[in-house]
Amino acid sequence: MNKMYDAVMKMETLLDAYEALIGNITDFLNDNGIDITGDPSEHPALMLYAEAGRIYGRLLHTRKLEDLLRMEGEYRLMTSMVAEMKAGAWMTTSHHEKMAKAG
Repeated sequence: MNKMYDAVMKMETLLDAYEALIGNITDFLNDNGIDITGDPSEHPALMLYAEAGRIYGRLLHTRKLEDLLRMEGEYRLMTSMVAEMKAGAWMTTSHHEKMAKAG
């Protein structure tokens, strides 16, 4: 019974965390003029957005604590990647090259 409680608490924590992560990625995309419905192969932030959304959608159906812990690790990795992007990393992608040529 204790494992079930731990899993539910972890799931609730991750739901909040992934909602915030998706919000951070959305803000980054909007701030940089990147279409949120764009092709994920065009920019790493779009890939992160798609992956975070996929994991968020699976959270309510995940019951094993081991799977939730893996999702927590993926969340931490994606959070650090978003922080790197906000600091200016990965800003020479095909999307930005297209924008520079168009602008």
